[in-house]
Amino acid sequence: MSTFRIDKQYVTIERAEQKTVHVGVRSTAGSSKARGDDVFRKNYDAEKIISIVTKKAEERAEAIIEEAKKKASLKISQAEKQAKAIKKEAEKISVEIKKRAQEEGYAAGRSEAEADIAKKLESDKREFQRLTDELVQNYSRIIDEARGDVISLIIDITKKILEIKLNESDDVFLELVNNAIDELKNSSYIKIHVSPEDFERYFGKGQALEKIKKETSATISVDEEEDFHEGDLVVESDGEVLDLSVYKQLDKIECAFINGNA
Repeated sequence: MSTFRIDKQYVTIERAEQKTVHVGVRSTAGSSKARGDDVFRKNYDAEKIISIVTKKAEERAEAIIEEAKKKASLKISQAEKQAKAIKKEAEKISVEIKKRAQEEGYAAGRSEAEADIAKKLESDKREFQRLTDELVQNYSRIIDEARGDVISLIIDITKKILEIKLNESDDVFLELVNNAIDELKNSSYIKIHVSPEDFERYFGKGQALEKIKKETSATISVDEEEDFHEGDLVVESDGEVLDLSVYKQLDKIECAFINGNA
């Protein structure tokens, strides 16, 4: 079974406007055996989807890295061939110049030959350095491009897994709520702000107090916010607001990967 966890270091504090909707509490009937079987099938199907998507992601990531290695290897091979050709040409010119100097037998000829050799060698040295620098730059660029593709792939897979988890179970969202309550349990009051869709799913039909931990003396209320989207979650207490919206946490994780902090 895959797991998903949001680190507190990626949570930011933002002030959110709220509209209070009083929540009634009514008892609900227990789940029947048929409903339990249905949940089991959904969990099983979700696990199959996660397994398939994760496998494809791994294969894609390996292909990206392998392609980067092939491109880098090709650049190295080309640079080595050019370097060998330059060296061979320099040796040929050196032999010809020395032969000409010996045949002429003049000091001026020898001096000119030595100057030509030195000039050619210096030119070859600069060309070899240029090829080396170009190779290093191309290699770094290829690796950076591959890294970006892999990061995007990881984030996409994480989002898909999260969506599956949110759809199949209430535990992911309610765990965020209860963690926030635990952090703010010494406050005098705690207000939970959610979207209309999440309000109906998690706290409607008199379920509000049943779904929330009671390990606090704070007065707890759940507010429905018309401008919130599914997955948005803001928890407010005495002078403090925690924005725990699910997809905002993913955005922060993606930024951390891209900036090299993860």
